[in-house]
Amino acid sequence: MCLALSGGSTGFHTANPATAAAATGSELTRLAALYHSSLDWDDPAGPSPWPREQQEAFRREADTALRTLRRELGDGWAVEDRR
Repeated sequence: MCLALSGGSTGFHTANPATAAAATGSELTRLAALYHSSLDWDDPAGPSPWPREQQEAFRREADTALRTLRRELGDGWAVEDRR
């Protein structure tokens, strides 16, 4: 899971502390940790150990968090989804 924010810097950022809610930052941190469990660390390029239902549930949660982050940061920031 990688979010690139333009308007200041790039890379993984949980939120602009001046404009985004702390809860959104916590949710993005939670999702990033959860994402790591989706990888088979013995074969990271291989298939995920997650069943399809869990993969789909994660995508829905990530989409919701992305929409929330974009709304909270406002038009001055571009949040790029790099899935």
